Amino acid sequence: MVKKQPNHLLETFFLIASFFPFVSFYPIGADIQPIAGILAFIVIFKNVIYKEKKMDKGSFYMLVISFCALFYIDPLKGGLDIRLGSVMSLFYGSLVYAAFYLSKRHLTLALFSNIIRVYFGLSILLIVDFDTFTSLQGYIVRNVNSDGISGARGILTLSTEPGLFGGMLVAFLIVNDYLFANNVRNKNIYYGNFAMILLMIIATKSGTGYMLFGFYLMILVFFKKINWVIFFSSLLLLLLLQSVDISTFRGTQIITQLFQDPAGIIKEDMSVLTRLFSLYFGVVSVFYYPLGVGINNINTDMWIIIESNNFLNSFPKNINLSNTDSISLTSSFSTLTLMYGVMWWIFLYLIFFRFSNAQLIAKVFAMIFLMFSYSAAFPLIWILLNLKSAEGGFNAK
Repeated sequence: MVKKQPNHLLETFFLIASFFPFVSFYPIGADIQPIAGILAFIVIFKNVIYKEKKMDKGSFYMLVISFCALFYIDPLKGGLDIRLGSVMSLFYGSLVYAAFYLSKRHLTLALFSNIIRVYFGLSILLIVDFDTFTSLQGYIVRNVNSDGISGARGILTLSTEPGLFGGMLVAFLIVNDYLFANNVRNKNIYYGNFAMILLMIIATKSGTGYMLFGFYLMILVFFKKINWVIFFSSLLLLLLLQSVDISTFRGTQIITQLFQDPAGIIKEDMSVLTRLFSLYFGVVSVFYYPLGVGINNINTDMWIIIESNNFLNSFPKNINLSNTDSISLTSSFSTLTLMYGVMWWIFLYLIFFRFSNAQLIAKVFAMIFLMFSYSAAFPLIWILLNLKSAEGGFNAK
């Protein structure tokens, strides 16, 4: 009797959900929605049943360690006030990492291109009628944080804000490079994907998107992996944009100030300052609590650190707060450092330098996402850590 082979529709749904991380049929109160994680668990379970592909050791160790971390509770605190989203994010990310390892052979350039087309088509609709389509988007995305297409911040297609969308689009560029290097080398699809992604990055008007795109190009140039067609087409498009008044774009303002007065942007821009505060907090916290504070009742420990550190205590957003107010960090890296201390740093080292064999540019951006703005549950972090080019290249040649 011939054993029935399982189809791969589930893996395809998981891959699609991973590239639409902010979307859910019933959004919960968090930016990252649970669909990709739930499907990741099912993909792993299915693989165990059918034994289609052997799970790599890195995925297995990540799942075991991150699962054990869910129970790192300090019993002396006498309470179980747990920030579930932060606590679950690492295990969620490990599920995505393992499931993507098992599924990535089903991620084709054609499938990815269709995903980009969906984002691009909806982005055009947002530009045409921002209010109507952001209202409709509200049914499947938790929140909308934008000034509108005519404001300083631009489109946020199927995401919660333009900055998060812009950063995700830069990750899409790296995935596009990977797929071109590892699949049929269809330059038309590759360049088409790049053009749509670049236009959407510009339309976000976000400082995050603009800075990360610039950093992406710098890395490619530095390692001499740049595709000059893409490089010069990017410059040409930016030059053409000079005919449009882009001085009000949030991204343009950040880039301009970065070149003219880099110290001023750190002192005056609250968005940048908040990110630096969060990252600095994580580095400082490990000196107060080398083994972390556990996953429960972390707010008290946060205030102990803040009140004993001059920079943290003088941070503008904290001046009008008391130690009974809840503090949140924009850096997932820092939140996990507070909870687990050097154990998180060791785990991070293992992930990046022992478990993952991704190309350098993918690791760099995965680390940036962990350190700034994105939850550890953000699927693109773990997808990037799974990207290894067969030829070691960053870009199409």
